[in-house]
Amino acid sequence: MREFRREDLDAQHAIVGDAAVMNQVGVPALGREEAWRRAASSVGMWPLMGFGGWVVLRKADNRQVGIVTLFTAWRDLEPEFGDAPEMGWIFATDVHGQG
Repeated sequence: MREFRREDLDAQHAIVGDAAVMNQVGVPALGREEAWRRAASSVGMWPLMGFGGWVVLRKADNRQVGIVTLFTAWRDLEPEFGDAPEMGWIFATDVHGQG
């Protein structure tokens, strides 16, 4: 895992723009603009909250295969999370089932 970089956008969008991937988290596939906003938000969490997201790279070929994130969204959920971070992860469909 490593921090997000600007050049990660295409790989990020390929993952979150895939309807089969996003169906697993209950939201529609994301466009390029929203993929960028989410990556930027994840990066911005670090100075604000002390945690954020990482790009997940496959060791064999250094390909971005996923995203793992700790985040605070203060969403309208019951029970409320308060300041406790949530954790989320999303992986490309071709690596699903690989542990």
